[in-house]
Amino acid sequence: MKKRIILSMLVGILFLGLHSIEVIGGGDEVKTGYEIDISENLVEDDKALFDGFEELDYYMFLENHVGEGVSLDFYSYGIYGNITKTVRDGEELYFRLNNKLINNPLKPSAESWELNWMDYSVNEHIKTFSSDMEWYVTEQSMYKYSNCPRKERLYHGNSCISENLEEIYFDTRIEKNTICENMKTGYYAIMSEDRKECIDALIDSIWNEKLYLYGKSRFCISNDGMFVAVVKPDNQHISIYDTEEGIEYFEFEFVQMDSVWPLEVSQINIEDEKGWIIFSNGDKTFQYFFPEKRMIQLGEFMFNTSISPDGKYCAYYTGSNLLYETWEFLSEDNWEKFEEMMERWEKIPCGWYIKEIDTGLITYIPVKNFSDANRPLLDGRCVWIRKEKVDQLL
Repeated sequence: MKKRIILSMLVGILFLGLHSIEVIGGGDEVKTGYEIDISENLVEDDKALFDGFEELDYYMFLENHVGEGVSLDFYSYGIYGNITKTVRDGEELYFRLNNKLINNPLKPSAESWELNWMDYSVNEHIKTFSSDMEWYVTEQSMYKYSNCPRKERLYHGNSCISENLEEIYFDTRIEKNTICENMKTGYYAIMSEDRKECIDALIDSIWNEKLYLYGKSRFCISNDGMFVAVVKPDNQHISIYDTEEGIEYFEFEFVQMDSVWPLEVSQINIEDEKGWIIFSNGDKTFQYFFPEKRMIQLGEFMFNTSISPDGKYCAYYTGSNLLYETWEFLSEDNWEKFEEMMERWEKIPCGWYIKEIDTGLITYIPVKNFSDANRPLLDGRCVWIRKEKVDQLL
């Protein structure tokens, strides 16, 4: 692989609401593609979630960051696939697997769910899986206070192989137990400390330790842990580095992006010096292919976007804490712009959307944010789990 390649997208983009558009780098050709439907029929109470998704070979572990108080964050979880017909089914499946794997029965708190969806202070709960479910990580903490101790355990198979207690926890750093896939063998392992330290050093060098300006959506690690994509502070550049020595291999320049809004990168895929990245600029989300310099606008208000390992499905969340928090840094000249965006954002049914890419079939999984909070959902996370592994456990 070459040491460093700079790819510049100098072509203007025509924004067409929720249409996919394709722009060929260096040319003027614009192609309209599929339309992402967020119509009212997606939110009907009597509609089964995954009608028509019989060929779906994955379950999705979904983490929802539903809101925050002065110094605490609130999360909810679910596991969804073509056997789950309702939101409650997905939550129950998560509870069943939590009980099966770590022998810790869970249920929603009797308190108002939006303040206490689950009692984090007494209940150990799974917060991530490897796709083959051989590795999983659990957490136990008091509502994820930003300055509260949390206990994290790493499991392999049925055995707990490590445990750590963090006295102070910030949700913007590399996870201690980052699960990576060996692309040749298909097996999973935990990222080495050296690679995590390399990523941390890269982010600090790029952002000059401005912690409030970057979170997890400012960088994204490849499934194999070999590469990391990092957004630059000017909101017009994204670079890809190797995680062993911190060498910069690619720099992408998106001069047509609106630098008022943050760039958020959600997924990268690299193989044999070619690949793609998915990123958002404000309320618009794109997939960029390199080195051919081809870009597709996937839609609007699609955050934490993730394409399934087989390339057949796409999952995205309507919440972005980073985009919402831009109001703190905007000048007066941009306030009207922010208010217009919020007016459109509030009309989008909030939660997860799962799309079958070839057919355009889409399903909607509602997620409630704080009922008294005049703001969108915060960030979410999707982990694709192999269907046969869940079926075996059940």
